[in-house]
Amino acid sequence: MNAPDPFEAEEPASGEDEAAYEVPPAMAAATVMRLLSLHGDDRAQRLAAFHRQLSQRIASLDRGERADPAIVRQRIREKSHPREGPGA
Repeated sequence: MNAPDPFEAEEPASGEDEAAYEVPPAMAAATVMRLLSLHGDDRAQRLAAFHRQLSQRIASLDRGERADPAIVRQRIREKSHPREGPGA
């Protein structure tokens, strides 16, 4: 019994349909590279900001600075509450 191969690509119904979905490899590669570049820049900026903040916190600990636990808990509590909209 010959069963159809589920991994076999279906053929387009006509030549027009095939042309509508064809993307030149160079264009596809350029699009991928552009998207990777955009996302990579964003990620690099977030990572740099994280490292700056981490360095500042470590430096403050090295200087012997400590945070008041009550203030820190209050700040966390405020951030954890859902933001209410103007109509709420």
